[in-house]
Amino acid sequence: ESKDLRETALGILNEKPAESETVKENGKGSGKKQKGAKKLSAREKKKLEEEALLPIIKALVNDMDDFGGGFHKPTWKDLLVVTVAKMPYNIGLSLLWNAKYYLRRLQKLELSDEEREVLTERAVGPVVWDTKSEEEREAMMKKELWIKENRVEWEEEQYVANLSAADQKYYAKLKKKGKAE
Repeated sequence: ESKDLRETALGILNEKPAESETVKENGKGSGKKQKGAKKLSAREKKKLEEEALLPIIKALVNDMDDFGGGFHKPTWKDLLVVTVAKMPYNIGLSLLWNAKYYLRRLQKLELSDEEREVLTERAVGPVVWDTKSEEEREAMMKKELWIKENRVEWEEEQYVANLSAADQKYYAKLKKKGKAE
């Protein structure tokens, strides 16, 4: 999201002619040579661009309500007093759910969709769960990630997916030889 935010800010900056003209005047943008005018180095141009982007990015972030990854703008519901007041209710719901879950396990009934969802969310964590789309959540539930072996395999897949293409090839080679973790 931060890359998208930066690209949006760059788009807004490019739409503002006054600021972009000052960068062009100081840099190579104008084809005319001016006496006494110094050309800016790449580092100075980048610094000027970052200074121009900063207020735009701040405004865009202030307009956002949900930052992703479990972070959002604080509201009155996030106050400690409200959280403490809701705690007995949340504990009661949790105890009720766990009692139903263990009762179904004792009866050796198949897991319901709700149980699969809750167990998967607990296995991967709430932050990862919130960032995934519905299709990805369904795929995670089908992999039965609440089982330790499946979760370890999934975490390894996620690790490899975040590697560059060259590192993925190297990792596959190591795994084939049996030297990978």
